[in-house]
This record gives sequence, structure tokens and C-alpha cells, in this order.
Amino acid sequence: MSSHASVETGHWSVTNITPSGNGGNVAITLDQTSAGDYTGTILNYAPASGTLSFVTLNVDEGSELFLAQAGSSFSNATAASPAFVSLFSTSTTPLKVGTDFYLAGRTRSMTDPGFSWSQADFYDSFGWAHVKVDAQGKLQILDSAMAFREAGIVVGTTQAVPEPSTYALMGLGLIGMAALRKTRKT
Repeated sequence: MSSHASVETGHWSVTNITPSGNGGNVAITLDQTSAGDYTGTILNYAPASGTLSFVTLNVDEGSELFLAQAGSSFSNATAASPAFVSLFSTSTTPLKVGTDFYLAGRTRSMTDPGFSWSQADFYDSFGWAHVKVDAQGKLQILDSAMAFREAGIVVGTTQAVPEPSTYALMGLGLIGMAALRKTRKT
């Protein structure tokens, strides 16, 4: 992605709010850059049923939140897989999350190389948050991390997901080593 790529802990926050006219009672924000510049999503958490539903988001460069599992590799390529459920899809049908769960998020900043307002699916910063519900039914973030200008992140860790080109180069290197070994044997 960029020489300014980094994986850092933190960069997520939760604010439990008085239900507004739109029905949201919690705001979850994640930073779009390592310097801050947060973007947020308003959700409704129902403690009695342990469900979460999407209400609205702030309009800026944008972000998308997903229900995730620890250890899952989260990237643009995997976001559409069954391992992740977009919270955008929960506005009419709340999602059962329980009281201890992981969220994954992807975002971008207009300062990122390659950013364009016309590319709705351009995301180059990925993160996760471990969320737990306290005794009062309020969401708390126990731990979180963001991979800025990276190809993805492994949920629950500070391990970035390598770009596909990294795997291609590694494969070519292994082929080259095998060919070199074969020529040395003959």
C-alpha cells in the first residue's frame, strides 16, 4: 500500500448515547488515519435480546462495520465472505451478537494514495474491536487495533494481512529456488 502503512492498537471508541429520534443508542467510531480523523456509525443495541442494528452513519470518507470472529483475516477480498456480516444489512433485521463479540471495520481517508470519491469500494484501512456489554447493558471496547494503509488485518491481533502481490512474489521466489536447486543437482 504505502511506506506510511502501520498497525496500531486502539483507534476505536464507543459512546453510549440517549436514544435519539432515529432510535440509535450507541455510536461506534474508528479512526481513518493514525493521527485520528474519526468516522462513526450509529447503532441500536438491545440488551434484553443481545441484538445490534444499524441506524445511520456520518457522511464523510466512510466506513463499514461487520460482525467478525477472532482470528479471521479481514480485507476487501474477505469482507463479502460468510465469515463477516455487514451491519449495514441489520437496519430491518437486528443481528444477534450477545454480550461479548468482535467487530471488524474498514475505512479510508482522502489523504490516502489512490483515494477517489468515485470509488465507493476503495478501502485501505482495516481494524477490529473486541466489544463487551457491561452490567448496565452498555457497550464497552476491551481492545482494538487498526491497520492503516494495509491490505487487511487479522481480527484480534496486530498482524496485517499481506497484499496479494506479496504472495505472488513469494511464489515466484520459491519457484526460482526450486529451479536453482534442480540445476545444481544435474
